[in-house]
Amino acid sequence: MRPGYNFANADDALAYGHGICDKVAQGRTYAQIMGDVKADSRPQTNTRRRMLITKSVNELCPA
Repeated sequence: MRPGYNFANADDALAYGHGICDKVAQGRTYAQIMGDVKADSRPQTNTRRRMLITKSVNELCPA
């Protein structure tokens, strides 16, 4: 967990990342997922949001 992501613990961060994978599997667009992450206020900047989405997809999503 990097500073600025505001997850309570590692399990919370992993669950959030897997939730991003679920959205990808549902066919949601990048813009929609970015909007969801922005609405969740995790993390606070677009750069960190992009990093969170990219890391989640590359490291946690099976497909």
